[in-house]
Amino acid sequence: WERIQPIARTGSGPVTIGQLTSALDGPVDESYLDGVAAEVDKIHTAGMKAVVGLHSGCRFPYRQKPGSNDAALFCGEGISADRISRVWTAISTVFKNRRGVFAYDILNDPIITSFPGGLVTYRTVTQSLVDAIRATGDAHTVWVQFPEDRANRGSTMTSGPWIHDPLLTITYSQHFYPGRTAVDNERYDPAVDAPIIAAVSGFAAWCARWT
Repeated sequence: WERIQPIARTGSGPVTIGQLTSALDGPVDESYLDGVAAEVDKIHTAGMKAVVGLHSGCRFPYRQKPGSNDAALFCGEGISADRISRVWTAISTVFKNRRGVFAYDILNDPIITSFPGGLVTYRTVTQSLVDAIRATGDAHTVWVQFPEDRANRGSTMTSGPWIHDPLLTITYSQHFYPGRTAVDNERYDPAVDAPIIAAVSGFAAWCARWT
């Protein structure tokens, strides 16, 4: 996200709340979006399609260096539905007519326990993003990630889909990360599969129930 709305740092001190809000209230970097569009065009030329995503779990900036004292904003705490909708309006305006786009992934890996309002805030923001995309005349499929964290899993599982889309082209998706993958040099133990199997099974049951 911060590539589209760069944060203007001053000096070597930590990033402040004021610098972050200035970035969010400023214009988008059109040249950066043009660069992304050029990559999508290359993907289309190669016979494939791209999923365009705003790499943010409703947090700005998305990542901080370890030990950093930089400030951060979250949905419900500095990131309003209007602020993030402005970004997706800009993205949609560039990509709505591009044949190389398969779908949009509006928020990546949302950790909804990290921002005020939790599940309620997340549902409000994601609906606002879908509304903003449709308001540009964009008919692309929108991926909405399923916030399956322990604090909110029960209410999410029982209440069902929440997005209202006039085009009915919403796809709910979920991140699943098995333990000890890629970065851990440890002997395989089948026990590490149990949590990921439970998570996949739970999401599959939710999809089957609400299809």
